[in-house]
Amino acid sequence: MSSPFAQTINSETPKTNKAMSTGKSNKEKQILKIVTWNIQGLNKEGKLKESVQELHKYDIDILAVQEINAKGTAITSFKKYIWCIGGGVRNKLGTGFIIKEKLKNKIVDYRIINERLSVIRIKGKCRKLTILNVHAFTEETGEDTKQTFYDTIEESPNNVASFDMKIIIIGDFNAKIGKEERNYEIAGKESLRRKSNKNGQRLIDLAPGNRMIIKTIHLKHKDIHKQTWISPDKKTLNQIYHLLIEKKNMQNVS
Repeated sequence: MSSPFAQTINSETPKTNKAMSTGKSNKEKQILKIVTWNIQGLNKEGKLKESVQELHKYDIDILAVQEINAKGTAITSFKKYIWCIGGGVRNKLGTGFIIKEKLKNKIVDYRIINERLSVIRIKGKCRKLTILNVHAFTEETGEDTKQTFYDTIEESPNNVASFDMKIIIIGDFNAKIGKEERNYEIAGKESLRRKSNKNGQRLIDLAPGNRMIIKTIHLKHKDIHKQTWISPDKKTLNQIYHLLIEKKNMQNVS
Protein backbone atom coordinates (compact mmCIF):
# COMPACT_ATOMS: atom_id res chain seq x y z
CA MET A 1 0.00 0.00 0.00
CA SER A 2 1.47 3.33 -1.02
CA SER A 3 0.77 6.83 0.24
CA PRO A 4 1.42 10.27 -1.28
CA PHE A 5 4.94 11.60 -0.74
CA ALA A 6 5.35 15.38 -0.71
CA GLN A 7 8.14 17.88 -1.25
CA THR A 8 8.03 21.66 -1.43
CA ILE A 9 9.93 23.38 -4.23
CA ASN A 10 11.05 26.99 -4.39
CA SER A 11 11.35 27.85 -8.09
CA GLU A 12 13.51 30.93 -7.53
CA THR A 13 17.12 31.09 -8.63
CA PRO A 14 19.60 30.41 -5.79
CA LYS A 15 20.61 34.10 -5.73
CA THR A 16 17.01 35.28 -5.43
CA ASN A 17 16.26 32.59 -2.87
CA LYS A 18 19.06 33.83 -0.63
CA ALA A 19 17.84 37.40 -0.81
CA MET A 20 14.30 36.36 0.04
CA SER A 21 15.35 34.69 3.27
CA THR A 22 15.22 38.14 4.86
CA GLY A 23 11.48 38.33 5.12
CA LYS A 24 9.35 37.74 2.02
CA SER A 25 6.38 35.44 2.39
CA ASN A 26 5.98 31.99 0.82
CA LYS A 27 3.49 33.43 -1.68
CA GLU A 28 6.11 35.88 -2.93
CA LYS A 29 8.69 33.10 -3.14
CA GLN A 30 6.36 30.93 -5.24
CA ILE A 31 6.51 27.78 -3.19
CA LEU A 32 5.07 24.72 -4.94
CA LYS A 33 3.96 21.57 -3.14
CA ILE A 34 4.86 18.69 -5.44
CA VAL A 35 3.71 15.19 -4.53
CA THR A 36 4.33 11.76 -6.06
CA TRP A 37 1.92 8.85 -5.60
CA ASN A 38 1.50 5.39 -7.08
CA ILE A 39 -2.24 5.59 -7.36
CA GLN A 40 -2.67 1.89 -8.29
CA GLY A 41 -5.49 2.42 -10.74
CA LEU A 42 -7.71 5.43 -11.36
CA ASN A 43 -10.23 2.97 -12.78
CA LYS A 44 -10.82 1.35 -9.37
CA GLU A 45 -14.11 2.11 -7.69
CA GLY A 46 -13.75 5.11 -5.40
CA LYS A 47 -10.18 5.91 -6.47
CA LEU A 48 -11.10 9.09 -8.36
CA LYS A 49 -12.99 10.41 -5.34
CA GLU A 50 -10.09 9.49 -3.04
CA SER A 51 -7.63 11.26 -5.35
CA VAL A 52 -9.65 14.48 -5.32
CA GLN A 53 -9.92 14.33 -1.53
CA GLU A 54 -6.14 13.95 -1.20
CA LEU A 55 -5.51 16.85 -3.60
CA HIS A 56 -7.65 19.20 -1.55
CA LYS A 57 -6.71 17.83 1.87
CA TYR A 58 -2.99 18.46 1.35
CA ASP A 59 -3.42 21.51 -0.90
CA ILE A 60 -1.26 19.88 -3.59
CA ASP A 61 -0.02 22.04 -6.47
CA ILE A 62 1.36 19.26 -8.69
CA LEU A 63 0.71 15.55 -8.20
CA ALA A 64 2.83 13.10 -10.21
CA VAL A 65 0.88 9.85 -10.44
CA GLN A 66 2.01 6.39 -11.47
CA GLU A 67 0.17 3.18 -12.38
CA ILE A 68 -2.94 4.91 -13.65
CA ASN A 69 -4.07 1.64 -15.28
CA ALA A 70 -6.04 3.30 -18.06
CA LYS A 71 -5.73 3.45 -21.84
CA GLY A 72 -5.05 6.52 -23.94
CA THR A 73 -3.87 10.05 -23.21
CA ALA A 74 -6.11 12.80 -21.87
CA ILE A 75 -5.86 16.40 -20.71
CA THR A 76 -9.00 17.54 -18.94
CA SER A 77 -10.23 19.86 -16.19
CA PHE A 78 -11.94 18.30 -13.17
CA LYS A 79 -12.60 19.53 -9.61
CA LYS A 80 -10.35 22.61 -9.94
CA TYR A 81 -7.41 20.56 -11.26
CA ILE A 82 -5.96 19.91 -14.72
CA TRP A 83 -5.50 16.18 -15.29
CA CYS A 84 -2.70 15.35 -17.75
CA ILE A 85 -2.59 11.57 -17.84
CA GLY A 86 -1.32 8.92 -20.23
CA GLY A 87 -2.28 5.29 -19.84
CA GLY A 88 -0.47 2.17 -20.95
CA VAL A 89 -1.65 -0.73 -23.06
CA ARG A 90 -4.60 -2.91 -22.00
CA ASN A 91 -5.50 -0.64 -19.08
CA LYS A 92 -2.17 -1.20 -17.35
CA LEU A 93 0.54 1.19 -16.17
CA GLY A 94 0.61 4.82 -17.30
CA THR A 95 1.81 8.00 -15.59
CA GLY A 96 0.80 11.64 -15.55
CA PHE A 97 0.34 14.87 -13.63
CA ILE A 98 -2.59 16.47 -11.83
CA ILE A 99 -2.08 20.22 -11.54
CA LYS A 100 -3.97 23.01 -9.79
CA GLU A 101 -6.18 24.85 -12.24
CA LYS A 102 -4.62 28.18 -11.25
CA LEU A 103 -1.35 26.90 -12.79
CA LYS A 104 -3.00 26.07 -16.13
CA ASN A 105 -1.45 29.02 -17.97
CA LYS A 106 1.97 28.10 -16.60
CA ILE A 107 2.05 24.70 -18.33
CA VAL A 108 4.59 25.02 -21.15
CA ASP A 109 4.73 21.39 -22.27
CA TYR A 110 3.44 17.96 -21.31
CA ARG A 111 4.33 14.72 -23.04
CA ILE A 112 4.36 10.98 -22.57
CA ILE A 113 7.74 9.32 -23.18
CA ASN A 114 6.42 5.79 -22.64
CA GLU A 115 3.99 4.02 -20.32
CA ARG A 116 6.42 4.45 -17.40
CA LEU A 117 7.75 7.95 -18.07
CA SER A 118 6.16 11.36 -18.59
CA VAL A 119 7.44 14.93 -18.37
CA ILE A 120 5.95 18.34 -17.73
CA ARG A 121 7.44 21.83 -17.95
CA ILE A 122 6.06 24.64 -15.79
CA LYS A 123 6.76 28.39 -15.79
CA GLY A 124 8.24 29.57 -12.51
CA LYS A 125 8.64 33.14 -11.33
CA CYS A 126 12.23 33.37 -12.55
CA ARG A 127 12.74 30.22 -14.60
CA LYS A 128 10.99 27.12 -15.84
CA LEU A 129 10.72 23.87 -13.91
CA THR A 130 10.98 20.48 -15.63
CA ILE A 131 9.65 17.41 -13.84
CA LEU A 132 10.22 13.85 -15.03
CA ASN A 133 7.72 11.40 -13.58
CA VAL A 134 9.07 7.85 -13.30
CA HIS A 135 7.47 4.50 -12.51
CA ALA A 136 10.34 2.04 -12.42
CA PHE A 137 10.48 -1.72 -12.76
CA THR A 138 10.59 -3.97 -9.71
CA GLU A 139 13.74 -5.60 -8.40
CA GLU A 140 12.78 -8.92 -10.02
CA THR A 141 12.64 -7.54 -13.59
CA GLY A 142 15.37 -8.65 -15.99
CA GLU A 143 18.61 -6.67 -15.97
CA ASP A 144 18.52 -5.84 -19.69
CA THR A 145 15.03 -4.37 -19.41
CA LYS A 146 15.99 -2.28 -16.40
CA GLN A 147 19.21 -1.08 -18.04
CA THR A 148 17.33 0.16 -21.10
CA PHE A 149 14.87 1.94 -18.83
CA TYR A 150 17.58 3.64 -16.78
CA ASP A 151 19.40 4.67 -19.95
CA THR A 152 16.24 6.51 -21.03
CA ILE A 153 16.02 8.26 -17.67
CA GLU A 154 19.68 9.26 -17.78
CA GLU A 155 19.28 10.79 -21.23
CA SER A 156 16.10 12.73 -20.43
CA PRO A 157 17.72 15.69 -18.57
CA ASN A 158 19.94 16.28 -21.60
CA ASN A 159 16.83 17.34 -23.51
CA VAL A 160 15.95 20.03 -20.97
CA ALA A 161 16.87 23.69 -21.46
CA SER A 162 20.04 24.46 -19.51
CA PHE A 163 18.42 27.21 -17.42
CA ASP A 164 15.47 25.08 -16.30
CA MET A 165 15.44 23.69 -12.80
CA LYS A 166 15.53 19.95 -13.46
CA ILE A 167 13.74 17.61 -11.08
CA ILE A 168 13.16 13.89 -11.32
CA ILE A 169 10.33 12.59 -9.20
CA ILE A 170 10.48 8.85 -8.81
CA GLY A 171 7.59 6.86 -7.40
CA ASP A 172 7.26 3.17 -6.66
CA PHE A 173 10.83 2.56 -7.78
CA ASN A 174 11.54 -0.27 -5.36
CA ALA A 175 14.75 1.69 -4.90
CA LYS A 176 15.73 1.01 -1.32
CA ILE A 177 18.66 3.25 -0.52
CA GLY A 178 20.89 2.44 2.42
CA LYS A 179 23.30 4.31 4.66
CA GLU A 180 26.50 3.07 3.02
CA GLU A 181 29.25 5.61 3.70
CA ARG A 182 30.44 5.54 0.08
CA ASN A 183 27.08 7.00 -1.00
CA TYR A 184 26.80 9.86 1.52
CA GLU A 185 27.58 12.61 -1.01
CA ILE A 186 24.83 11.48 -3.39
CA ALA A 187 22.29 9.95 -1.03
CA GLY A 188 22.92 11.53 2.36
CA LYS A 189 22.66 9.79 5.72
CA GLU A 190 18.95 9.92 6.52
CA SER A 191 17.71 6.71 4.89
CA LEU A 192 15.19 4.42 6.54
CA ARG A 193 17.36 1.43 5.57
CA ARG A 194 20.94 0.41 6.27
CA LYS A 195 21.64 -1.39 2.99
CA SER A 196 20.71 -0.51 -0.59
CA ASN A 197 19.08 -3.04 -2.89
CA LYS A 198 20.09 -3.31 -6.57
CA ASN A 199 17.51 -0.76 -7.70
CA GLY A 200 18.71 1.60 -5.01
CA GLN A 201 22.29 1.30 -6.20
CA ARG A 202 21.17 1.92 -9.79
CA LEU A 203 19.52 5.12 -8.66
CA ILE A 204 22.63 6.18 -6.76
CA ASP A 205 24.77 5.46 -9.84
CA LEU A 206 22.38 7.44 -12.06
CA ALA A 207 22.62 10.71 -10.13
CA PRO A 208 26.25 11.82 -10.70
CA GLY A 209 25.97 11.69 -14.50
CA ASN A 210 23.43 14.52 -14.36
CA ARG A 211 25.09 16.30 -11.41
CA MET A 212 22.16 15.35 -9.19
CA ILE A 213 21.64 14.23 -5.63
CA ILE A 214 18.86 12.16 -4.06
CA LYS A 215 17.38 14.94 -1.98
CA THR A 216 14.86 12.75 -0.17
CA ILE A 217 17.63 10.98 1.75
CA HIS A 218 19.34 14.25 2.67
CA LEU A 219 16.32 15.58 4.58
CA LYS A 220 16.04 14.91 8.30
CA HIS A 221 12.72 13.41 9.36
CA LYS A 222 11.53 10.99 12.00
CA ASP A 223 11.49 7.42 10.66
CA ILE A 224 7.70 7.34 10.78
CA HIS A 225 7.65 10.18 8.25
CA LYS A 226 10.19 8.57 5.89
CA GLN A 227 8.08 5.55 4.95
CA THR A 228 6.27 5.69 1.61
CA TRP A 229 5.07 2.07 1.36
CA ILE A 230 3.45 -0.19 3.95
CA SER A 231 2.82 -3.91 3.46
CA PRO A 232 -0.81 -5.10 3.67
CA ASP A 233 -0.13 -6.59 7.12
CA LYS A 234 1.42 -3.24 8.16
CA LYS A 235 4.58 -4.97 9.41
CA THR A 236 6.97 -3.93 6.64
CA LEU A 237 7.79 -0.29 5.93
CA ASN A 238 9.81 0.94 2.97
CA GLN A 239 11.10 4.23 1.60
CA ILE A 240 10.86 3.80 -2.17
CA TYR A 241 9.70 7.21 -3.46
CA HIS A 242 12.55 9.60 -4.16
CA LEU A 243 13.24 13.01 -5.61
CA LEU A 244 16.42 13.86 -7.49
CA ILE A 245 17.51 17.41 -8.18
CA GLU A 246 20.64 19.07 -9.51
CA LYS A 247 23.07 19.59 -6.65
CA LYS A 248 23.30 23.33 -7.35
CA ASN A 249 19.54 23.60 -6.69
CA MET A 250 19.35 21.34 -3.64
CA GLN A 251 18.47 24.23 -1.30
CA ASN A 252 15.27 24.80 -3.27
CA VAL A 253 13.73 21.57 -1.94
CA SER A 254 12.45 21.08 1.59
